[in-house]
Amino acid sequence: MTKDYEFTLGSAVVGDTCDCSSIQGGTPIDCSENCDIEACDAGGVDINFINDGTIIIDGDITNYGNVNIRGTSLCVVRCNTGCFKR
Repeated sequence: MTKDYEFTLGSAVVGDTCDCSSIQGGTPIDCSENCDIEACDAGGVDINFINDGTIIIDGDITNYGNVNIRGTSLCVVRCNTGCFKR
């Protein structure tokens, strides 16, 4: 049996990039989702934000490498009831 796979390369991201399991897996967080991030132990990976939009952090994000924000115009990461904690 043959399985076909289809991938899109570039900054396109499929699925919810704001949940903790995506963050732990190294998936870039897509700012255009305009979502809230709850508390998350990132598992030591770098956290990358891409595209334009606003992400609200509503829980502490811990155990991460570097934080990188890249967007063609503006990606706002706002700490609300949580933030990045070393």
